[in-house]
Amino acid sequence: MSEVRVEVRRTRGDIFKGILANSLHSPSTLAWCVIGALIVAAIAITVNGDEGLTVMLMAGAIVFAGMLLVHAVVLLFCIWLAALQTWRARGALDTIRYTFSDQGLAIEAASGHGLSHWDTFKRAFETRSLLVIRHQMNLVHILPKRDLAADALQRVRAVLSVHVKDVRFQSTEQTA
Repeated sequence: MSEVRVEVRRTRGDIFKGILANSLHSPSTLAWCVIGALIVAAIAITVNGDEGLTVMLMAGAIVFAGMLLVHAVVLLFCIWLAALQTWRARGALDTIRYTFSDQGLAIEAASGHGLSHWDTFKRAFETRSLLVIRHQMNLVHILPKRDLAADALQRVRAVLSVHVKDVRFQSTEQTA
């Protein structure tokens, strides 16, 4: 397989959306939100046990919805803090060169360069505007698709499909 070389330049919005997408693609993050809300809703139902079934269920539903909202706000705040920390890193918004090859993913940026072998990547997925490649340590590479020619995007998808175990790309109709 031949190498695919691309250059991208991320914006603050790309970084925020990439971290958000990574969180939403994480089953453990979603489970944490739902299970936490269910536990608090169960407590509300138990506390209102002598008020009748309708009041118990209503209290449980209100508390469940409220806890989901609280978790969403906390999650968004944490994602914003992570994005803010990334924006402030030296070279975070500079051009990054990626080389996709059979050996792994090579990165060259103002802050440094390196090669990570494919066995260190556990997932790659695509949103309408980004490719996100997740490292086994939950670090992510965020590639804005606007910087990629259509043929380069197809070649990057092909390399990722061969070398990354869990890939989820949008259909070609959605990305056109």
